[in-house]
Amino acid sequence: MPKEELDVFLSSDQDEFAKLRNLLSKKICSIPFLICAPLESRGADSTNVVESSLKAVRDSDIYVGIFGQDYSEITIKEYKEAVKCRKPCLNYVKKVKQRDDKLLEFIDDDLTNEFKYFEFRINKELIMQIDTDLKRFILETLKIGLEERTRTKQETKALIEKEEKVEPKVFESKYTLQNAESLFKLGNYLECLIMTTITLELSLRKILKTRNINAEGKSLGELIKMAGEIQIINAQQVNALREVSYFRNKAVHLGEVQNEATTRRVLEITKSILNRLTSQLTTEKR
Repeated sequence: MPKEELDVFLSSDQDEFAKLRNLLSKKICSIPFLICAPLESRGADSTNVVESSLKAVRDSDIYVGIFGQDYSEITIKEYKEAVKCRKPCLNYVKKVKQRDDKLLEFIDDDLTNEFKYFEFRINKELIMQIDTDLKRFILETLKIGLEERTRTKQETKALIEKEEKVEPKVFESKYTLQNAESLFKLGNYLECLIMTTITLELSLRKILKTRNINAEGKSLGELIKMAGEIQIINAQQVNALREVSYFRNKAVHLGEVQNEATTRRVLEITKSILNRLTSQLTTEKR
């Protein structure tokens, strides 16, 4: 029997946002089709705190992450579990004067490279934004149908797994991109986006390897950051590729149906930057 309500998992440092978590829970529960019970109010569990938390993430339908000034290892693990399970992710960062160094590093290295997030100053502002974002998510889900969203996510995952098995050489990436362009002309936008971003991911990984950097297992966002740090790509190119990563994550995590304009932009950005990198590496080999 399908669930009558979508379970929203609220992830944040419990001490820093104790009052806010209760307010948000009540607000989210007032939205039709949604339910939200903070982990601390879900009752006893036979597993330890971390396992109980991660299980709740896996069982949820939507992940809402809130990050402020304090670092919480459990909160970071919850975020990574949501990403791993390809949950729809809505993230919010509080504007603070001082932030824990570990949390700042996470926001710069992980969150910024994987998702766009909303910055807020006061609780009222955050509550209003989460209310808006969740209602928009429900409306979009009703428009395309939850089954279609699930089918798209499954199709996306299958395409990623298929393409990842074929590792093109860096200097042959143009041929893979030619295939992506053919898919674009046929109107197969999802397949085009996946093939394009997989080509980018594998090429960046191989390019980093030429610099004796082991990038196996790194996400696309992490690869982009690493390439920027050693100046394989400049700051402008890093920002452009972050946009590519963002569009890919919307397909993977939200099951968003791709349109012509978005897919064309992803293809153009990737093609332009990989062509420059290929030329650069060819020159270095000489």
